[in-house]
Amino acid sequence: MSTTTTKSLLTRKLVTRTDVVSPVAPPPPPRESEDDISLYMTCSNAAGDVRTVRVLEHEPIVDLSFGIHTHQGVVRSGKKLTFGNPELKKNCEVAHMSTVAESLGGDVMHMAVQLKDLLYVRVRTVEHETEVAIRRNQSVRDLKEVVQREEGIEAEDMQLLLRGRELDDESAISETALSDGTILHLLVRNRARVRVQSATGKKLELTISSSESIESLKEKLDKDHGIDVSSHRLMYKGRELQDGRTLASYGISRIGNLSLEVLNPQKKDGCDSTEGEVHLLSQSIEAAKRGLLHGFYPELASSGSGGAYMMYDDGGSPVAVFKPEDEEPLAANNPRPLTYIPTVPGEGLRRGTKVGEGAKREVAAFLLDKNHFSSVPATTLVKFGDGKVGSLQQFVLSESDCENMGPSLFSVKEVHKICLLDIRLANTDRNGGNILVKESPNGYDLIPIDHGYCLPSSFMDCSFEWAYWPQAKVPFDAATCTYINSIDVEEDLTLLKQNGVGLRPECERVYRISVSLLQKASKALLSPHEISKVMCRDTPTSQSPLEKLVSDAYVLAAAENGVRVKKSASLPGILEGCSETEYLNKVEELLDSYLLETSSDDLQFACQD
Repeated sequence: MSTTTTKSLLTRKLVTRTDVVSPVAPPPPPRESEDDISLYMTCSNAAGDVRTVRVLEHEPIVDLSFGIHTHQGVVRSGKKLTFGNPELKKNCEVAHMSTVAESLGGDVMHMAVQLKDLLYVRVRTVEHETEVAIRRNQSVRDLKEVVQREEGIEAEDMQLLLRGRELDDESAISETALSDGTILHLLVRNRARVRVQSATGKKLELTISSSESIESLKEKLDKDHGIDVSSHRLMYKGRELQDGRTLASYGISRIGNLSLEVLNPQKKDGCDSTEGEVHLLSQSIEAAKRGLLHGFYPELASSGSGGAYMMYDDGGSPVAVFKPEDEEPLAANNPRPLTYIPTVPGEGLRRGTKVGEGAKREVAAFLLDKNHFSSVPATTLVKFGDGKVGSLQQFVLSESDCENMGPSLFSVKEVHKICLLDIRLANTDRNGGNILVKESPNGYDLIPIDHGYCLPSSFMDCSFEWAYWPQAKVPFDAATCTYINSIDVEEDLTLLKQNGVGLRPECERVYRISVSLLQKASKALLSPHEISKVMCRDTPTSQSPLEKLVSDAYVLAAAENGVRVKKSASLPGILEGCSETEYLNKVEELLDSYLLETSSDDLQFACQD
């Protein structure tokens, strides 16, 4: 057989059926020269296309391979050319194939393109069957994505079954029992898009199989979104979803709008007085609902820097105060526009606070007021219909506030309960106007309100009006010290998270340090006045001793790890150069040294400046 004899190259279209067209040698076209060889590629498509690849007698196989891959359906890599069983070497010449073919006594040379690591599997649904190609080193998840492109079915909704067993997404194709021609059965999960609104107003959307259980949904909310479902109940159309049942059993097959409600959000073991406050707040909420039905709509308070609305009962008497998140000072819908421009975008009126966090801080102050020790009015987060989310606080009828009454009228005990709260929360906005005065058989009770600027991320704006009241210069009594020592920071932070009002990491840090200072200082018999001298600035531009201490602690903790960082009064949420534990341990160490070197009469910062 001469080298000018026409040869036929047989292959197949890689992404279609596995059948191969019978070898039929088409009539040879006119040759371009006596040295060229015409190779015909017959494809197994519906049209039975025949395509020609022309090569020279002495061209290497690598050039032939390159010529073949330019035809639609033939991949460039992951294939090999075979003539009989052996693979053709890339440096072999085309003429060699002709010689072999002639020695076999044929005038048509049969060649095939074989894939080195591709499998062809058939994916069968109840309606039809599709063949797809997948590499052995890819995963079952990759296979699903190939099927998704072919069938338009979301990969997350697929179950691929091999002999009745579902293939795991993470398994490699080479680890399965798949081979060429294997039939996989495709089942499509009936999935529901579940929209969940938390008690804080946060909206989440999940896609989950309607056949999954309520427990499975709760696990996803806990694991993926940090919601402690043990303290919530999941509601759908006014019904609580029970564990042990599926979404489908509640008629949730496509879209379901669910809500999370806090289970007794402010209740803690052994806190009977707090539980009573929650009950009163529940009564206030019901009374406000009746008031709305009778036409007593929320009324904007006459004073303040943001939106605060009085809620009335059906008789027109005030029962609660509502503060929407989107009407806080500097928020988009604040009814009292302010000209103040914060130095940090998104920062509130006080440094270390953020616009939109005030409502949650109001709730946090009440939750942390264990046993109602400091008399913070009962507060919770509410949502009006499908609209505004904000804090709702029980209305307290009072005679006046501390701005209009001299502090000499108040007992040490009443003042100290406010001092304790503000130190603990690193309050940046304690003034006489937000301490209500209520007459009682024993004199006057003080009621602290407006806690939207507590629990900040730094100590830069701590401010306590009571710091120079005479009562603040008296050390805490034994009962108050016992209460202070009972504060459990980890328990507190968990409680806030459970109720959907968790803090930013940097705010958690400030809370830890504030409680530590309060507990250490009370044991050292420092008065609230003396503690305020540690926390608060003497002038707006000078740092407080505590600001210097926390900055020094950061520098020293990082230095022990060989990292140099800059001093800063406001630390980032994630520290560089040291872990959070290493940093807090260094703060504790410096606090202990500072309190040992500090006398009650002369508070001077003893750490290195």
